[in-house]
Amino acid sequence: MKKSKLVFVFALIIPVFIQCTNTIEHSQWKGPERTGIYPETNLLKKWPEKGPELLWEFEGLGLGHSSPVATDNKIFASGTIDSTTFIFAFDYEGNLLWKKALGLEWVKSFPGVRSTPLIYSDKGYLLSGRGVLYCFSSETGDINWKRDLFNELGGVNIMHGITENLLIDDGKLYCTPGGKEHNLIALDPNTGELIWSSKAFGDTSAYCSPIVINHNEQKYIVTCMANAAMALNANDGKLAWKYDFNYEWKVHGNTPVYHNGEIFVVDGFESGNVKLKIADDGQSVQEVWKDTLLEDTFGDFVLMDGRLYGGCRYYDDSWVCLDWETGKKIHAQSNWGPGSIIAADGMLYCYGFNGEFGLVKPTEEGFELVSQFQVKGKKKDHWAYPVIKNGKLLVRYANSLLVYSIKAK
Repeated sequence: MKKSKLVFVFALIIPVFIQCTNTIEHSQWKGPERTGIYPETNLLKKWPEKGPELLWEFEGLGLGHSSPVATDNKIFASGTIDSTTFIFAFDYEGNLLWKKALGLEWVKSFPGVRSTPLIYSDKGYLLSGRGVLYCFSSETGDINWKRDLFNELGGVNIMHGITENLLIDDGKLYCTPGGKEHNLIALDPNTGELIWSSKAFGDTSAYCSPIVINHNEQKYIVTCMANAAMALNANDGKLAWKYDFNYEWKVHGNTPVYHNGEIFVVDGFESGNVKLKIADDGQSVQEVWKDTLLEDTFGDFVLMDGRLYGGCRYYDDSWVCLDWETGKKIHAQSNWGPGSIIAADGMLYCYGFNGEFGLVKPTEEGFELVSQFQVKGKKKDHWAYPVIKNGKLLVRYANSLLVYSIKAK
């Protein structure tokens, strides 16, 4: 081959090689798109009578209500031991690779770590219930930097300790101190320095984890504060719109769901839920429908094929399917649950707060409970969202991390 042709071939190959080798691994709460839907395929459509095979378990995480997260070769979990939060890293065989202390954790009501680790390339991030944001090495667990959102930025703690699963997008790390001056902020993920800070409307945080939406080619950060849902311009933090709540408890633990120019938010407890249509210019919203059915405090909702699936704590129904367009109830299951919900490979995974775990098949009529088993532990406070990665179901309950095989043979 002539020298000129060789140069041309290498010129084509090198950019492709660089692109492949520089792929950034990003593992976060509720899966790759933060929707609760995991991209795994070839999973079991029915479990054995006693549940899927338990491959291994680790007891010793300490107190906590946060989910694990998983990359291609590691599983990360957080827990609180003797008032200090630790980060744990495991391989997929269950070997503890390392365990590193971060700092003091919330020990009042519902003590223990709340925030799910966020892994982005060679770094990890965690927010404590005391308002300290940590950046640590995902290879060793060593702390790279930390910011005290309360003492440095005037953030305000809330009744059960600030609770937020952190978000990275487009070179910005987002979190919600909930202060009057620094209400929601964007940080440099490498240094912790402020990129922008928004006053928003000065409301306190409310246990909600934000999402990024792309509406008519403009990105917005959407979350629920104590007294309203809101959207901020992701470029500069300017308030785009807010939707006021009428709700005394100010607990909004469910993340908004976005689809096709509309946003679904839950007021929490008995106040219900609403779907909003966002104006074309992104600066206002109007109600499409409102209901009191899907009112679970947390557990979130999954949108699949034009239907919303989620839990109900205060009515006879425990798991409910709603039509996205109209808000009308299509189907309900009342003999177990409610709890946290995720989806993968066309199936719903419903983890009840009482530890009952169900594999559910969506159907034309609503859904069908295919398999069910009881996760070990006391029959209460099974709050951590499950995770699916590499054909495995990861479940955290209290002090334990349990890893089940759900891959089809």
